[in-house]
Amino acid sequence: MSSRRFRMSHSSKVDLFLADTLATVSFTGGLIIFLISISTSSWVVLDGGAYIGVWNLCLVVKGSDEMDCSSYHNNPDFARASQGFFVVALVCQLACLITLICYTAISHANKIITVICLCLIAFSAGCLTLMGTIVMAVKGKDYLYAMKTHNYRTINNFPSLTNVDLTGQLTVGWSLALAIVSGCFTLIGFGIWFTEYQVLKTAEENNNTR
Repeated sequence: MSSRRFRMSHSSKVDLFLADTLATVSFTGGLIIFLISISTSSWVVLDGGAYIGVWNLCLVVKGSDEMDCSSYHNNPDFARASQGFFVVALVCQLACLITLICYTAISHANKIITVICLCLIAFSAGCLTLMGTIVMAVKGKDYLYAMKTHNYRTINNFPSLTNVDLTGQLTVGWSLALAIVSGCFTLIGFGIWFTEYQVLKTAEENNNTR
């Protein structure tokens, strides 16, 4: 009964193998890029003066190429919101990774359920990553703009901003760009797994009618 129920053609098995491979590569690439992005401090940049990350703020003293970085003393609202999004996204990605490992060891009969889990978790991780990125992009830019226009003399744990050039242009940093790529890669993985689910479901229904 079981062998008849899950009988698939050779071409279908090849297609599923390729889909698995593409989804795994896309998801794994997204996870690696995500870890790089949240661990760096170039999300929103005030050229030559300040760099903000998810966890810290970095300032460049005039005449020096070195950045003085410190974690947020009083977490601004945008940082707390982004941190929340990214922590939950990371938990989802780790759960997806564990599910993916289990996927290779289970029987074919349970693969449909596992693919559904992969779809749900990957979709959640991708959306959370992009939502956190949007918050960092919009509110982080406002944060640096306020620093620039109000010419703050003190902020965060830094004793003074008098030696920091706050006249530079506000730009999006490469860390933020990586986060966008990460979210897109994760959602691509979701799309492939969802297609795989439809193929498995159709194969199951066809075999059940025989």
